[in-house]
Amino acid sequence: MTKLHFQNGTLRTPGHDVVVTPENAGWAFSGLRVVALKAGESRTIETGLEEVLVVPTQGGAQVACEGLVFDLEGRQSVFSRVTDFAYIPRDSKFTLTSLGGG
Repeated sequence: MTKLHFQNGTLRTPGHDVVVTPENAGWAFSGLRVVALKAGESRTIETGLEEVLVVPTQGGAQVACEGLVFDLEGRQSVFSRVTDFAYIPRDSKFTLTSLGGG
């Protein structure tokens, strides 16, 4: 059964504000991880067996992966407009940097 509501803070893990997995949500495949970064802060993440989409929900981001750098313009909030995104393949390591916080 799909779970649609979790109490605030119950899905927090080290390095992530929210981690929704197929197992804890009752989904078949997809998951969701939320990372909040302060201005200038970076986080390096390994994808392992997962494919990852970096989708700025608020603010922009810079994504560096395998020698390539992508600047995501982002958006002011999830309600302001559609955002750009970056695809990161499995078995990759990437660095996510927030220039203005988000």
